[in-house]
This record gives sequence, structure tokens and C-alpha cells, in this order.
Amino acid sequence: MLGILGTALLGIPLGIVKYQGILSAPPSVMPTLFKLNILGAVQTGLITVVFIFFFLDLSDTMGTLIGVSAPAGFLKDGKLPRSYLHKLGLFLDFWISLEMNQYSKLVVDASGGKNPRIEAYCLDPSVGTEIIRDFHSSIHMSGTLEPLEEYRDSIGLTKNTELVGYPSPFPKQNRKILFVGDVTTKYDEINKDEKIIKRMQNYVTSVCNTFPKNTIVFFPSFNIMSMFKNQIDLDNINRGVYFEEQEMSQTALMELVSDFKQHGNQNEGGATLFSVIGGRISEGMDFPAEQLEIAVIVGIPYPKPTARQRGLQRYYDIKFGKGWEYTVEAPTARKLLQSIGRLIRDENDRGVAVILDRRAPRFKKYIRDTNMDKITYWELQKSLAKELGDVLWYVAVLADELDLILKYIAEENIKKLASRQERGKISGSGDNR
Repeated sequence: MLGILGTALLGIPLGIVKYQGILSAPPSVMPTLFKLNILGAVQTGLITVVFIFFFLDLSDTMGTLIGVSAPAGFLKDGKLPRSYLHKLGLFLDFWISLEMNQYSKLVVDASGGKNPRIEAYCLDPSVGTEIIRDFHSSIHMSGTLEPLEEYRDSIGLTKNTELVGYPSPFPKQNRKILFVGDVTTKYDEINKDEKIIKRMQNYVTSVCNTFPKNTIVFFPSFNIMSMFKNQIDLDNINRGVYFEEQEMSQTALMELVSDFKQHGNQNEGGATLFSVIGGRISEGMDFPAEQLEIAVIVGIPYPKPTARQRGLQRYYDIKFGKGWEYTVEAPTARKLLQSIGRLIRDENDRGVAVILDRRAPRFKKYIRDTNMDKITYWELQKSLAKELGDVLWYVAVLADELDLILKYIAEENIKKLASRQERGKISGSGDNR
């Protein structure tokens, strides 16, 4: 208003504005009444005028927005926050118009009602692999593609696709797979029998304390690993113990794995790493030679019976008549193979896998290059006792070579352990702690 008033007053002495009093009658509308030029408004020459006024108004609006945002506290790091309303609108439109024959509409709530979300879950992987069918030919290779029929059908390859499986090039005798029949991670049975968890703890403790080898204990999920961790007395495991954490950064995880590997490289009696099947360690890291020689698999890693999983199983039942085989058994077999595969990475590696679940024989057909032997708790104890006998023999021979008495060695070790217990240093790594 002040600018308009100042401009008018300045125009009077310059002769631009004629002073005709303070009040006057409104001007006549006749010069413009019913004289709108519609055709002139759509001429190309007017586009320039429209753009000029548009950008003037846009600049004015942006200036006002930025000017008031700082005092109002809307800026973050000196910038206006990005709006996702457009993307949200696009997703909602997509979600509402989904065809239920290939997608599942889900309302997911993992926070107790605090932050529910909606998801569009694609049930058919072949939606994203259509381009493969345009290729003249393609070769798909992996150590864990089996079952090959499920892989072929899931990604939409034709029925005449050639499926070929090759045996492992590594010596069969270098890998041994055992399973026990008196434990399981089946949810219903764990709830009915509290002794199951205790028996699994005894198995893990016995393996770790008997064999001075680097050992990874794989769990089906972080929840089961947490349950196991809360109930087991870690002081009973006489070696260094490491845990993979759910929110662990990549840097922290690599440091953890590096420390674990060092125990195998330096022959310090081995360490134990607790990890999760299907995670970054079980699927993406190598542990050659002494870096890993024993893998204990606590339970069968069946997928959780979520709404997503039920929808997927139903879809595969309708499309292939193999809902259970393709959506439960196949991915579980792959996870088992990937975990066991950490043991043998070249022809010189040797390792033993122990599966703590009576349901292990269901997957014999996927582990064709080796035998899977059932072993009871007492048989495992007997096997461990034999191994201990070999260890004691080597200790006796070494003590004789060094002119040491076994009784003296044992007494000194008891003193060392008593000192560590007083200082709270039982767990850890290294002899001088």
C-alpha cells in the first residue's frame, strides 16, 4: 500500500497522474463489457505473456515460502523438507487398482498399532523376469539353485528348459553332516516341552568345549537366538564367544568376523560365533581352512507363517499345485545348503555340520553328495569322548617331549582359571587376560 501511495504522489508533479480529487464515480464498464477476445487468448503470441506471469507468481510465492519457513522452524539444514505426497498418491492409486491374481494387498503392523503400513506384495517373480523370455538363450548358474524345477517355474522359464545338476568337485569325505532326533525348533513342541531348549544348549556347549575348532552356531531367526542367549550360561562355554546383532552396521560386522577368523588362523583353541541363517554371514562370507571347521544348525529355518507367506503359498498352489514345495520346502533347503556351504570352500577344506532338529531327514534329497547320519546325545558324547582321548594323547606326548608333568600342567591351569574367575575374565580371547 505504501508503494502504491508513494508512486501516485510522485506521478502528480511529473504530470503522469492527473489529480481529480480524493473521491470519484467508478469508471464506465462499457469499454470492456462483452468484448472478451476468446480467439486472441489462444494465440501463440500470448504464451509468452502467460509464462512471464506464471514465473513471476511462482518466484513471488517461493520467496514468501522461504521467507516465512525459517522463522516458523520448517527448514532442515537450511533447506525445505522434501514432500512425498505425490509419490504417496501414486502408490495409493497403484495399490487400490492392483489385480489380486498376481499381487497381495497387505496391511502390516509390526509395532503394536503404532506405525501400521500397507504393502503391495508381488506373488509372481516372473513379473520382473519377462525380459528373459526375449533372450535367444540364457544360462543360470549357482550352487544353491536347487530345486531346479521350482526355480524354473518361479521365474517363468519354459517347461522344456534343460535342467542339469552337477556333483560337488570337493571330496565327499571332507564333509560330514550329522543330525540329532530328540530336539526341534518347532514352535508348538518348544512351548510344550521346556527341556528341548536345554538339550540344544547342552549340544552346543559340548561341541564348543570338546573341539578346539572355530565353530559357527546358526539359528533360524534372531528371536530364537535371543531366547537361546538369555537362557544359556555363556560362562560354561570355555572359549571366546561372538554374537551377530540384528542392527549391526556393516563395519562392525566385518570387525566381528575378522576377530572370529583370527582364532582359527592363530590356533588359539577356536572361538564360537552365534549367527542367523539367511543373514549376511550365512549367505555372503567365506571361511576357508581353519577359519571355520564346525557348523551347528539350531533348527530348520522354515519361513514364518505370516499373511505374506500364506498368500504366496496359496498362489503357488493355484498356479502350480505345489504351494508347500515351492514356497516353504525349497527356500528352506536353500538356506540349509548355504549355511552348510560355509564349511567347504575348496578341495582342502574339511568340516562337520550338526543339525539340531529331528526334521532334518526331510532334506536329504537336496544334500545328495553326502550322507546325513542320525546321532543321539549319548552317541555324540561318546564321539566327543573319543576326540578328547586323542587330544589327551597329544597333550601327554607333547608334555613328555618338553619334560613336563601332566599333574603340574593341570594345577597351573586350575590356578589360571581361578584367577580369571576372580577378575571376571573367564570369557574372552587370548591367554593373557
